[in-house]
Amino acid sequence: MSPLLTPGASTEASDVALRAIQFKSVTAHNRLRDAVPRLGGAGDTTAFRKSLGTLSQDCRDLAVEFRAALDAHPARSNPTVQKIVRDFQALLRESERLMAAAREREAASLPRDAAA
Repeated sequence: MSPLLTPGASTEASDVALRAIQFKSVTAHNRLRDAVPRLGGAGDTTAFRKSLGTLSQDCRDLAVEFRAALDAHPARSNPTVQKIVRDFQALLRESERLMAAAREREAASLPRDAAA
């Protein structure tokens, strides 16, 4: 959890912490979005699939971190916080769609040998 989210943290500090997690999540989502189309192509190696798994896990870990930060937030019903939550939920839905597409593409093809 973010050091800004200590018990008794201010609303502003908690908002900043939520936005920071959201920013990290957007970055992880964009990396995942850029990686999924490579599945089934020339760059689809076992090492690439391992890194794709790491990206997916990063997205899941950030979702858990966001949930914990939201639970620790002193003003969850604040309109600003609700906007951050809605934006994060939309990002999560899109990330879930990407992960589902990745699973389908992984099942449709085998990774290429790195030496090939």
